[in-house]
Amino acid sequence: MFGLDLWAGVFVQMLKCLTKRCGFGPDDVNSSFPNLNSFYADDHFCGVGFSYGILCEPDVVIVSDEDFSTYLSMAFSRYVEGNPESADQVLSMMYVKGCV
Repeated sequence: MFGLDLWAGVFVQMLKCLTKRCGFGPDDVNSSFPNLNSFYADDHFCGVGFSYGILCEPDVVIVSDEDFSTYLSMAFSRYVEGNPESADQVLSMMYVKGCV
């Protein structure tokens, strides 16, 4: 089960980043938050951006902060269901950021 342990670690790392509103991007998948101080117009948006693809023009979806909180809470819940031994660690991240 090497692969599952590896992905569990990546998932927790991703949760830490997202709850701090920092982007996270393993491989071709990326999440990003607005940067109104950026010189690039693509960095000026409202909500949370998700993109797929880096070799060509990526597909990008932007969701509202409210939808992002809902999806993040759902991801937390699903992860805890499958990894009850990590419940305390994950739930503490949720409560700190008000995702519950």
